[in-house]
Amino acid sequence: MTRAESYDAGWHEGRRWAERDLRDNFDAAALADDVLTWVKQNEWNEISANSRAWNLGVARGYRQAVADFESGRTSRETFDQAPLGKP
Repeated sequence: MTRAESYDAGWHEGRRWAERDLRDNFDAAALADDVLTWVKQNEWNEISANSRAWNLGVARGYRQAVADFESGRTSRETFDQAPLGKP
């Protein structure tokens, strides 16, 4: 798996985490900061470049999903659809 593929897989996973948190009425905006902190902590560990790419994808996917929801670009009804042309 390439780093780009790892990043993309992480992005989708982060989006799914955010959608689940938003459905469950968690404070996803606050959790977005926690996800970024988690990624930064993991980057200090000696992990592979693919793992770092996946972690970064998770953080960005999560934060983007929260931002899209808060701005009204997405809603709970659109969570099951692919955002931004991604499957």
